[in-house]
Amino acid sequence: MKLDNVTLIRKAVWIKNGMIGFSSDGADSGRIDLWGPHPSRGAGRGGVEAIRLADYINQPIDLLKLDIEGAEFAA
Repeated sequence: MKLDNVTLIRKAVWIKNGMIGFSSDGADSGRIDLWGPHPSRGAGRGGVEAIRLADYINQPIDLLKLDIEGAEFAA
């Protein structure tokens, strides 16, 4: 399938811009790590750049689906 007018932004969506810890399970999923990357917490943990979604939305959206994996409790 060919898509037009699509921009890929390889960043996490979070409540503020900056770096945030991220924990990968080694397969296709992962989660925000509020305590940040730390070597003693095991493999698969590191940091990713995060952005506020509101900074990128400049027109009405018909449908937006996000898998937030518990991040609703951080606000």
